[in-house]
Amino acid sequence: MASSIPLRTRGFEIDDLGTYLSGAWTIERSVVDRRGERLEFGGNAFVDAAGGGELVYNERAILRSNPDIGAFSRTYRYVPTSATSADVRFEDGSFFYRLELARARCRARHDCGEDVYLGFILVTESTWLTRWRCSGPTKDYVVTTTLRRSGSRALRAGGTEGRDAVNLG
Repeated sequence: MASSIPLRTRGFEIDDLGTYLSGAWTIERSVVDRRGERLEFGGNAFVDAAGGGELVYNERAILRSNPDIGAFSRTYRYVPTSATSADVRFEDGSFFYRLELARARCRARHDCGEDVYLGFILVTESTWLTRWRCSGPTKDYVVTTTLRRSGSRALRAGGTEGRDAVNLG
């Protein structure tokens, strides 16, 4: 389930964050700590419009950590700050990071007490890749998440819908 999209993948410029993010996505996520222990997640995410132009991201996944398996869920709110950017907030409304995708990639930082999350986000026509390096006194791991648009819907430059050659549905 590890990400198959290298970070050097060429990005995809978008001009409407809401159009790009909205819809259904499949998720593959790995968490690797400094000792090499690995957790794997697989599931689905849905991004829907909410009031005031906000988007709500809901994910549901299955966590696999040999030999354990369990359910996992997460919700974020995307509060637009421009056509290509949003403040990403946790479900409780607290700030996580600023997402800016005018150039299809973004670097982000989130301070969590003494721990620091350094993020890299990259989008292509049908893939949304994130990698977070989490370090500090209580955290030392890398989280890599690949979201692929469900079905055959993809976006072309300028945010118009197109069709992928690969049907992910």
